[in-house]
Amino acid sequence: ALEAEGKVSEASKEVLAEVKVLEAKVEAKAKEVVERVEAKAKEVTNAVESKAEPVLEKAKEEAKEEAKEVESKVEPAQSEEPKRLV
Repeated sequence: ALEAEGKVSEASKEVLAEVKVLEAKVEAKAKEVVERVEAKAKEVTNAVESKAEPVLEKAKEEAKEEAKEVESKVEPAQSEEPKRLV
């Protein structure tokens, strides 16, 4: 009985050692996957930002042009207003 118990104890130690090795492998693989996903996310973010940059610049320019256009219409209207009231 003691001999069988010793064999079981030895076998359970081997199983535990295997489990620890497998856990380490799984953890390493998980880290690798996370790193790849993070790298891909960064790549996608950079691609989106580089595509968005010219669009934002164009929108800013268009907004400036519209603002100038509105100002050019508002100024004459403001100078005409007092004449209308008189």
